[in-house]
Amino acid sequence: MTVADHKMKLRWQPLDGDWRAFSVRVLILNIGLMLFAFALVLGYRSGLGLNAWNIFQIALTKYIPITPGQMSIAVGGIMIVVAWRAGIAPALATVCNMVFVGLWFDFFAAHIPLVHRFVVALPMLIGGVMLIGWASAIYIKAGLGAGPRDSFMLAVVRRTGWNVGIARFAIEGTVFLLGIAMDRSQVGIGTLAFTFGIGPMLAWSFRVLRIPPGGRIAPVVPRVPAMELTAE
Repeated sequence: MTVADHKMKLRWQPLDGDWRAFSVRVLILNIGLMLFAFALVLGYRSGLGLNAWNIFQIALTKYIPITPGQMSIAVGGIMIVVAWRAGIAPALATVCNMVFVGLWFDFFAAHIPLVHRFVVALPMLIGGVMLIGWASAIYIKAGLGAGPRDSFMLAVVRRTGWNVGIARFAIEGTVFLLGIAMDRSQVGIGTLAFTFGIGPMLAWSFRVLRIPPGGRIAPVVPRVPAMELTAE
């Protein structure tokens, strides 16, 4: 087994052959992604504003006649391809994030109407910000890889040599500016709430779920002998 084969297997199947434990992790991953999409829709239907990526993606639907969820899948797919070409191979969570967040987004958006009363919209927004932090922690806890946008960020870091903070700021700043240039309807106090509220929610959820600060969850796998990892 080469190093590349070992890493790819680690991303897509259990090295110890314990498919039951692996299935539980996949289930945890997808519960997290479902809650993540639900949180985004709470913010979306509150009408008080969204985060940079969703401002951009919903703005694109004004020009390309597909649903916000479908646009999320399309943008995520592009991010995966770009990251892969830069040497960041997709993991199971990368593909699941791309597909299921978009599908769940459209599902919840079809069942949750847009609210027009601030007294209802504000709790929805707050609930969305709180839930998105916990949902992120849940799918990270599964330890099956990063999402498409995080993979793209890592690709930018690899290509430019920037640190993660600068790369994230540059990407989300660019996405935000492109989004408001096309459509400002999703900009509001919710934009500030998502921008500054998710960090504390993530810190809280990481602490409760005992996730390392860097978000890296080491999968439980047996040590592979060094001679099996020699390159062919």
